[in-house]
Amino acid sequence: MTGQRAGKAAPTPPSRFRSASPDRPRRSSSNCNYKTNRFHSKAALRGARLIVSDTLLSTQDRQEALSRAYASAIAAGAGYVTYVPDYDRDSIDLGFIAAGRMRPNLHVQLKATINLRRTGEFFKFPLKKKNYDDLRVPTQVPRIVVVLALPKKETGWLNVSVSKLVIKRCAYWASLHGKPGLPDGQESVTIEIPAANRFDVAGLRKLMEAARLGDIR
Repeated sequence: MTGQRAGKAAPTPPSRFRSASPDRPRRSSSNCNYKTNRFHSKAALRGARLIVSDTLLSTQDRQEALSRAYASAIAAGAGYVTYVPDYDRDSIDLGFIAAGRMRPNLHVQLKATINLRRTGEFFKFPLKKKNYDDLRVPTQVPRIVVVLALPKKETGWLNVSVSKLVIKRCAYWASLHGKPGLPDGQESVTIEIPAANRFDVAGLRKLMEAARLGDIR
């Protein structure tokens, strides 16, 4: 009886690839938090950063929008109609119409700033020559400039809660009717706005009464 000689099994050649240890998680090219097992791709992180800055309006745009909202709210409180010209070619941003005798109208150039300086009984405000000239010339409908004074911090401009809607702070008006022209080459002027000329519901009603006579000073 011939028997086959038992021999040792040939050793398994070493593999070029190391198997991952069951106790050791594999590395991933994406950002991974092993404790929460959440994966955040780079594209998702970029998208999250973009959401923070998704506003379309500039700071100046927001100031303009708030000045318009403020004036419209005052008109609503007084019971007047407002209208917006199709094109801003004559320094008129908003118009007001009241009922009663003469059906008075009022044209307004709206401004807003965080830097309204008060000196004594007046506020100082810089105005471009184009606006200044458009507002000072004689017109059939009276014209004024209304400046909304805003807080320094943008977070304080508008506050909304279940009990109130607050736009800070207050607007003031001035008439430039009859003011002298500017010297050649001067492109802006600092105007004075009386601190007593608050643009609120009572103030707007007084302005419309004066507009019935076509004379606001």
